[in-house]
Parts: sequence; C-alpha cells; structure tokens
Amino acid sequence: LAARAADGIEAFEREAKRAAWRARRAARHAGRGDWSHFGDPKFWGLDPESMKKWGMGFGHTSGGAAGSSVGGMQVWMVAQKYPDMVDVAVRMASLPAEMNSRNWMMRRLIVDSIRNDPEWMDGNYTKQPRSWQFASVFYATATNGGSQAIAKAAPTRAKADEILNTRLKAPFAGDANDHLYQWASSGDYNPSAGLERITATLMAINSADDERNPPENGVLEREIKRVKNGKILLIPASEFTAGHGTTGQAKFWKKELAELLQTAPKGN
Repeated sequence: LAARAADGIEAFEREAKRAAWRARRAARHAGRGDWSHFGDPKFWGLDPESMKKWGMGFGHTSGGAAGSSVGGMQVWMVAQKYPDMVDVAVRMASLPAEMNSRNWMMRRLIVDSIRNDPEWMDGNYTKQPRSWQFASVFYATATNGGSQAIAKAAPTRAKADEILNTRLKAPFAGDANDHLYQWASSGDYNPSAGLERITATLMAINSADDERNPPENGVLEREIKRVKNGKILLIPASEFTAGHGTTGQAKFWKKELAELLQTAPKGN
C-alpha cells in the first residue's frame, strides 16, 4: 500500500510536469507564446481530484500517504492540506522546512547550467543540450550514494574515474526542459507553516548519511515536535546505506513501517 502510494505521487509529479511543459512548448511553436512568458515554476500540490484520477489511493479507503524524496515532500504537504483524508503518513528522505542550503544550491546549479548552455536556445532546442546530463550526474554524485558506500566502491582514483566515466557515458533518457522545470519547481517548497494541522500518525524516515537532508543540522528533530503524532526513524549510516537513496531500500524500514500500520489509530 505504501509503495503504491509513493509510486503514485512521483508518477503524478513526473507526468503532470512533462505534460505542462509540452503543452507550453506546443503553444510557443504555434505562435501563441514564447519562453519569456513561462513564469517561475512552482512546487506542485496535489488535490483530491488529481489523486483520484491517478489512482493514488489516498483517503480512508486506503488510510495512508507515503513517498520518498520529492514524494516525501508531497506527503508533508498532503497531510496538512487534507488532514481528514490521511490516517497514516510516511515520508522519507525529506524535511518539513523551506528548500534551502546546499540542497537548493545544487538544484539551482542544474537549472543555471541548462539555461546558460547556448545549445538550450531558450528552450527551443532541436537536440538535447549536453550540459544537462553533466549537471545531473554532478548533482547525483554530490548528493546521493552515501560517503561510506562510495568510499568502499571507489577506494582509488582509478576506480573513482571508472565509476564516473560509466555514469557520464550511460544513456540518459528524458528532456532538458522537463528536468529544468523539475528542479526549479522545488524552489518554493515550504511546508513549515502548516505542520500543526497534521493529524495523521506520521513517521519521518531519514538516513544519517542523507547528503541533501543532513540530520546534524537538527531541522527534523526541531520541526517534528510540531506534529502531534509525529515520530522519527533515523537509519544509521554504514557502507551498506546509500545516502539520500537509502530509503529506496525497504529492508531499512519495513519492520518499523509494518509495526506502525498495525498500531496506528484509524479515522482521524
């Protein structure tokens, strides 16, 4: 149930943003607009009709909302915007605070690297600009994987070069405008103001080596106190965890999640 909910959130985010970009590009090429009229991308919230359309299973028929990374960010928003629809909320690899610090700096570097690439042509490119793949690999390497795991996988310069070269040469599917919008739209993410409105039993799962949401800054510990039924599961860092990507491995949290689903009260 939780996995389906998480997949639904991310699928909705991805497909909705892609559809919006393509519609705008089509209008622009038809002479009804241009790149300068796009406006600033905004973080997409979810409404009940969109949830129903995409079969995301929110509401008391399923009782829960779950997601990781951008999916986790959406759970923070959904749980406070529609408290009567969610009994259990499980959000992973995200923080209930304004997008800031290194997390935003790295995202903006992706956006700027695409926009400043002459091959981008103000979004009217005929072939994918080369900068976006390099910037995406840079971001993923800097903010994912886990320090201990990467140190184990690349103990020498030669091995580090081998891994990096493989990533840079790997097929890279997608569209530069889609990625630009994806990263830029997270800039106004900020669920902090509504945390007290969350009535669901909420479990916040992060990893101790999450590069984008470092626990040593104390943000999650401070803000979770504002959630009436909130608790934290912090996964210890090791050579087997993967930094920001750790929560993608259910073995680190499935026991605690099963216990939560069995004991959480239903029907807020």
